[in-house]
Amino acid sequence: MDSFDDQYILLEELYEDSFYPDFLIDKIKYLLEDFINYVEQKPNDMTEVEDKIYELIQNANNLQYEFLDNDSEYDNLARECLIRNLEYIIQWFHLPIDLEEVLAEREWD
Repeated sequence: MDSFDDQYILLEELYEDSFYPDFLIDKIKYLLEDFINYVEQKPNDMTEVEDKIYELIQNANNLQYEFLDNDSEYDNLARECLIRNLEYIIQWFHLPIDLEEVLAEREWD
């Protein structure tokens, strides 16, 4: 399996909710697509994959002020949707990563 599930709609739940501006959801989607492209290259070092996940989460969190500026919020629902998408990607590629463990070990701003 070399490529990601072309039937899976990234962040579908957020796109269906008018509270979240599509152009900001697109920014998170691009982060996920970048991660997918990275994983499709079949990295061998799972520590690097974990670092990439952390970077993705941090970049998504950095969008919180843009959400606020657009009468929205990067809230728990949006974060949970992102995590569910990451879990799906990890499972799809059979990565030996426990996302909950990876996220619990990090220090967040």
